Amino acid sequence: MVQLTYFSELSWLSVLLIVGILLYIISYKTKISNIFLLLLAGIVAGRFVDFSPSFMAGFATFALIMIIFDSTSKFKLKEIETYYGPSIKLTLTFLFFTVIALTVFIFFLFNFSFTLESLLLALIFSSLMVGTSPDVILSSLKETKTRVIEVLKFESILNTPLSVLAPLIFLQIYQGGFDPSSTTISFIQNVATGIGLGLVLGFIIFRVMRRSYLEEISPLVVVATALLSYTLAEAIGGNGVLAVTTLGVVYGAMVIKQKENISKFVDIFTTFLKIVTFILIGLVIALPTSLTFFIKSLILFALYLLIRFAAIEIAFLKTDLTRKEKVFMSLQVSKGVAVAVVTLILTSFAIEGMSLIINLSLLFILYSIVLTSLMSLVSGYFVKNTERKIESIKKPKNNSKSKK
Repeated sequence: MVQLTYFSELSWLSVLLIVGILLYIISYKTKISNIFLLLLAGIVAGRFVDFSPSFMAGFATFALIMIIFDSTSKFKLKEIETYYGPSIKLTLTFLFFTVIALTVFIFFLFNFSFTLESLLLALIFSSLMVGTSPDVILSSLKETKTRVIEVLKFESILNTPLSVLAPLIFLQIYQGGFDPSSTTISFIQNVATGIGLGLVLGFIIFRVMRRSYLEEISPLVVVATALLSYTLAEAIGGNGVLAVTTLGVVYGAMVIKQKENISKFVDIFTTFLKIVTFILIGLVIALPTSLTFFIKSLILFALYLLIRFAAIEIAFLKTDLTRKEKVFMSLQVSKGVAVAVVTLILTSFAIEGMSLIINLSLLFILYSIVLTSLMSLVSGYFVKNTERKIESIKKPKNNSKSKK
């Protein structure tokens, strides 16, 4: 493996981008998950090249900013009206069950010592696994229009900021030690500053963009504002991820000139970051060769799916969702670029036990992508396509039987 210089890093980045674009084309033609192909390409490339930690950390942070902004900017009032309740309920229920149950399972399966440091490492992993990104299955179901698909899409928008913010908060606590009083005050200030800065920047800059549009400048203003919100928030003691999250929500809600064109540019730019990020995540992480570890990771993943199913059962206990729909939703746990980026960021921290968390995260990304890819082949058994207007999830009538 060759340690790259600055120039060779840029050269290899160009090569990886071209490879990634080719894999995207292959994925489109063959219906194989593009994320899966990108990860495999990264694992293969990792045998020949090694990027510097500073380059990896910088690129991962940049990707994180744009991915969070792109995700949160997609909130739509019509979707919120119909799916806000069910998606919020599912997101919070899944968060609660995952953080508690998955943390407990990690302790017992991997023999964690009962210390605060071990607890925080387990919480970093379990909170990271809250994130879902059903892009893999949805790319194969573009013509399928059901309430289940819509809830899954909206859930992924809601839990993406959570799956990024929570692990980084636990990491921050790990690095700074744990003092309940100072940590609580610092946490409140951190959150308030991040949200406040995102709101202020969003209302000032996007309000100006309501009146004028410059084809070559306006999209760059949006990207620059997202970067500014993160760096400025971190500089003044706020949470950069929350600042970008708030900025994205403000952008999604405001009326801006030629917003569709700007959003297309942001999407293309974010796609570039996704391609490189998934290759890098496969490139930098060396999987352990221990068979015991793989068996334990599969057991943990199976338990994770049971946690997901339990959360869905409770979240939609008194609704007209069928058992097939609930099973389908339970198996849609594909991990997207947000989880990959946080995993990439974690590789830059020399913390005892962090390698286990990183390797588990990568395996969960692979397991979830393979699972959702397989589910796309039998999706017709679980969800039916409908051309009529998608109805919201509701309570079944007392005098009628639930549809199977």
